[in-house]
Amino acid sequence: IMYPKRRSRPDAPPAGDVCDFQAIDAIFRRGARLKDSKTLETAAAALQRIMVPGSSEMPPHRPTKKSKNESGRECIRSTWESTPAIYLSRVYTALATLGLIDKTSQAPHSSSSSHISPPLFLNLTRRELLEKAKCVWQMQSEAPLHLARMNIAQGNDKEAEAELRISIKRANEALNLLNSLQKDEEGERGILGEMVDAGALGEHELALVLLRNDKSDRADKILKSMGFSHRLNAQVFRPFSPPNPNLKPETSPPLPWPASLVRAWDDALPREVFLRLKEAFKPERAYWGEHRYWEPDTSYFSYWHGLTPSDPKPETLVELAIRNYIWPRAKDLIPAAARAVGAEWWVHAREPLSGHQMHFDTDEAKITEGTEVRHPIASCVLYLDIGATKNPTFITTQTFAGGPGEEGFLVNPKPNRLTVFDGSLLHGVVPSAP
Repeated sequence: IMYPKRRSRPDAPPAGDVCDFQAIDAIFRRGARLKDSKTLETAAAALQRIMVPGSSEMPPHRPTKKSKNESGRECIRSTWESTPAIYLSRVYTALATLGLIDKTSQAPHSSSSSHISPPLFLNLTRRELLEKAKCVWQMQSEAPLHLARMNIAQGNDKEAEAELRISIKRANEALNLLNSLQKDEEGERGILGEMVDAGALGEHELALVLLRNDKSDRADKILKSMGFSHRLNAQVFRPFSPPNPNLKPETSPPLPWPASLVRAWDDALPREVFLRLKEAFKPERAYWGEHRYWEPDTSYFSYWHGLTPSDPKPETLVELAIRNYIWPRAKDLIPAAARAVGAEWWVHAREPLSGHQMHFDTDEAKITEGTEVRHPIASCVLYLDIGATKNPTFITTQTFAGGPGEEGFLVNPKPNRLTVFDGSLLHGVVPSAP
């Protein structure tokens, strides 16, 4: 794969040699996504050839040229000499975020790293890879965003705020450069667009960090600049500190309406079924890797199990649990659930400090069509593994159509506890305290 004509050089490698950095990056991303050792080896070897012999760093970076666009503003224009920095930075970031890093040791899996020749990636932790990505290219905004998320997960909000501000600043620089490029410079526009997008995510993350740390005025300025006009009360974002367990019983007795909208059952599934289900969704199981769950660019996904008489009988353990144990409980609380034609299901695994943002369960297809906002008849949460912090599910009486709610309920997680509530209610998972 040769360089594009506008980047051609007299000493360009011969045809058949992978030398275009966009091609290298694409090859590496494909290899990382598929965890294919030969593809990874091809990309790594191509990168090695552009490295300074005997060094783990990129080739000498010559000063970039300055040019003026039509309005007369000066801008930094990428040259061929800056390209190694751009793509090496993106490869570092890809390796750190595309599922090749062990979730517990934060070190590369031996099955993948053994195929990558030193000195590029061997023995580097996720944090080290992201730090290198951040340093190699001064407009790299994705790496500090990922570093911030790592810090948030570890309770280091101060360090996270600093990384997020770096990401936002670099994204603004990328936006200025993007606006100055000619329309035919599609390669740079795509790369810079990704950096701009990372900065937008960084702004959102920064607002959440500020809200969590009682800095709502600063958070509101960011949110308004992003086009938001409303937000939830700042207290919703503050970390949850578990109450003294001696103050109240773990499960309250039946309460009058509106508590009838929410109910929890312990030991909801037979022990054998629950243990098999818990085993199937352990972090090392195939479900997470095959769905690329840990990769930042993976979209939301879910499954559908039909419940009508004409639908097939349960074929998986999840479908069996839904039809035989979860659906009957939902009908006990909400009789209208007997008319359900199907169940949409998904599984989440979250860092304790991240929680799960407040939201309404909706039919996304109807929202996309712009026709109506539809909610499920009932929403159900089955806890498999609760972790050390035991983040509670927070359910309010607020609905999309009915305005602010007056009451809220915390359901503490417990293995094999099933929570069922009206599907139109605003709910989420409260983040734990650092």
